[in-house]
Amino acid sequence: PDFMARHFAGGVNRDTLMRAPHMRFDRRDAWQARWASEAHGVELAAPTHWIPSTHAFLDLCIAGLAWGLHPAPLAEPHLAAGRLTELPPGLRIDVKLYWTVARLHARALETLTRAVCATAAEWLDD
Repeated sequence: PDFMARHFAGGVNRDTLMRAPHMRFDRRDAWQARWASEAHGVELAAPTHWIPSTHAFLDLCIAGLAWGLHPAPLAEPHLAAGRLTELPPGLRIDVKLYWTVARLHARALETLTRAVCATAAEWLDD
Protein backbone atom coordinates (compact mmCIF):
# COMPACT_ATOMS: atom_id res chain seq x y z
CA PRO A 1 0.00 0.00 0.00
CA ASP A 2 2.84 2.48 0.70
CA PHE A 3 4.30 1.77 -2.74
CA MET A 4 0.88 2.37 -4.29
CA ALA A 5 0.61 5.71 -2.48
CA ARG A 6 4.09 6.78 -3.67
CA HIS A 7 3.92 5.62 -7.28
CA PHE A 8 0.24 5.26 -8.16
CA ALA A 9 -1.48 7.99 -6.14
CA GLY A 10 -3.19 9.20 -9.33
CA GLY A 11 -4.05 5.65 -10.37
CA VAL A 12 -2.43 2.90 -12.37
CA ASN A 13 -2.11 4.14 -15.92
CA ARG A 14 0.31 4.36 -18.81
CA ASP A 15 2.31 7.25 -17.33
CA THR A 16 2.64 5.85 -13.81
CA LEU A 17 3.60 2.39 -15.10
CA MET A 18 6.34 3.95 -17.22
CA ARG A 19 7.94 5.41 -14.05
CA ALA A 20 7.16 2.97 -11.21
CA PRO A 21 9.92 0.44 -10.46
CA HIS A 22 9.00 -3.16 -11.14
CA MET A 23 10.61 -6.53 -10.50
CA ARG A 24 11.65 -9.35 -12.77
CA PHE A 25 12.67 -12.81 -11.66
CA ASP A 26 15.24 -13.22 -14.44
CA ARG A 27 15.81 -12.23 -18.08
CA ARG A 28 13.17 -14.73 -19.31
CA ASP A 29 10.52 -13.32 -16.96
CA ALA A 30 8.19 -11.30 -19.18
CA TRP A 31 5.05 -11.49 -17.01
CA GLN A 32 5.18 -7.91 -15.75
CA ALA A 33 5.73 -6.64 -19.30
CA ARG A 34 2.91 -8.85 -20.58
CA TRP A 35 0.53 -7.57 -17.90
CA ALA A 36 1.43 -3.92 -18.53
CA SER A 37 0.96 -4.41 -22.26
CA GLU A 38 -2.37 -6.27 -21.98
CA ALA A 39 -3.81 -4.05 -19.24
CA HIS A 40 -2.58 -0.62 -20.38
CA GLY A 41 -0.79 -0.92 -23.72
CA VAL A 42 2.50 -0.01 -22.03
CA GLU A 43 5.97 -1.20 -22.98
CA LEU A 44 7.79 -1.14 -19.64
CA ALA A 45 10.87 1.05 -19.46
CA ALA A 46 10.82 1.83 -15.72
CA PRO A 47 13.63 0.83 -13.35
CA THR A 48 13.86 -2.94 -12.95
CA HIS A 49 14.97 -4.93 -9.91
CA TRP A 50 16.18 -8.48 -10.65
CA ILE A 51 14.98 -10.82 -7.89
CA PRO A 52 15.65 -14.52 -8.67
CA SER A 53 13.77 -15.88 -5.64
CA THR A 54 10.02 -16.44 -5.49
CA HIS A 55 9.76 -15.67 -1.78
CA ALA A 56 12.15 -12.70 -1.93
CA PHE A 57 10.11 -11.39 -4.88
CA LEU A 58 7.02 -11.43 -2.68
CA ASP A 59 8.82 -10.12 0.42
CA LEU A 60 10.31 -7.18 -1.48
CA CYS A 61 6.92 -6.26 -2.92
CA ILE A 62 5.48 -6.28 0.59
CA ALA A 63 8.41 -4.07 1.69
CA GLY A 64 7.54 -1.58 -1.07
CA LEU A 65 10.61 -1.96 -3.32
CA ALA A 66 8.67 -2.35 -6.57
CA TRP A 67 5.59 -3.92 -8.10
CA GLY A 68 5.47 -7.40 -9.55
CA LEU A 69 3.13 -10.26 -10.38
CA HIS A 70 2.74 -13.15 -7.95
CA PRO A 71 0.98 -16.50 -8.06
CA ALA A 72 -2.49 -16.01 -6.58
CA PRO A 73 -2.05 -18.66 -3.84
CA LEU A 74 1.02 -16.80 -2.55
CA ALA A 75 -0.43 -13.30 -2.86
CA GLU A 76 -4.00 -13.77 -1.66
CA PRO A 77 -3.27 -13.98 2.10
CA HIS A 78 -1.26 -10.74 1.82
CA LEU A 79 -3.99 -9.06 -0.21
CA ALA A 80 -6.57 -10.06 2.40
CA ALA A 81 -4.37 -8.75 5.23
CA GLY A 82 -3.74 -5.44 3.43
CA ARG A 83 0.00 -6.01 2.99
CA LEU A 84 -0.36 -6.07 -0.81
CA THR A 85 -2.66 -4.24 -3.21
CA GLU A 86 -3.67 -5.38 -6.69
CA LEU A 87 -2.93 -2.91 -9.45
CA PRO A 88 -5.71 -2.52 -10.47
CA PRO A 89 -7.96 -5.20 -9.01
CA GLY A 90 -9.24 -7.89 -11.32
CA LEU A 91 -6.73 -7.53 -14.15
CA ARG A 92 -4.97 -10.86 -13.75
CA ILE A 93 -3.23 -12.96 -16.36
CA ASP A 94 -3.23 -16.72 -16.66
CA VAL A 95 0.08 -18.53 -16.88
CA LYS A 96 0.29 -22.07 -18.22
CA LEU A 97 2.52 -24.30 -16.15
CA TYR A 98 4.21 -27.43 -17.40
CA TRP A 99 5.84 -30.30 -15.56
CA THR A 100 8.46 -32.07 -17.63
CA VAL A 101 10.45 -35.15 -16.72
CA ALA A 102 13.35 -36.58 -18.67
CA ARG A 103 12.45 -40.08 -19.87
CA LEU A 104 15.79 -41.42 -18.73
CA HIS A 105 14.94 -40.78 -15.08
CA ALA A 106 11.14 -40.91 -15.30
CA ARG A 107 10.81 -44.07 -13.19
CA ALA A 108 12.80 -42.49 -10.35
CA LEU A 109 10.62 -39.38 -10.45
CA GLU A 110 7.19 -41.07 -10.62
CA THR A 111 6.35 -40.40 -6.97
CA LEU A 112 7.43 -36.77 -7.21
CA THR A 113 5.51 -36.33 -10.48
CA ARG A 114 2.32 -37.74 -8.91
CA ALA A 115 2.76 -35.40 -5.90
CA VAL A 116 3.30 -32.35 -8.13
CA CYS A 117 0.25 -33.19 -10.26
CA ALA A 118 -1.96 -33.80 -7.20
CA THR A 119 -0.89 -30.55 -5.56
CA ALA A 120 -1.34 -28.61 -8.79
CA ALA A 121 -4.86 -30.00 -9.19
CA GLU A 122 -5.66 -28.94 -5.62
CA TRP A 123 -4.20 -25.41 -5.72
CA LEU A 124 -4.27 -24.18 -9.31
CA ASP A 125 -7.14 -23.22 -11.60
CA ASP A 126 -7.66 -25.23 -14.79
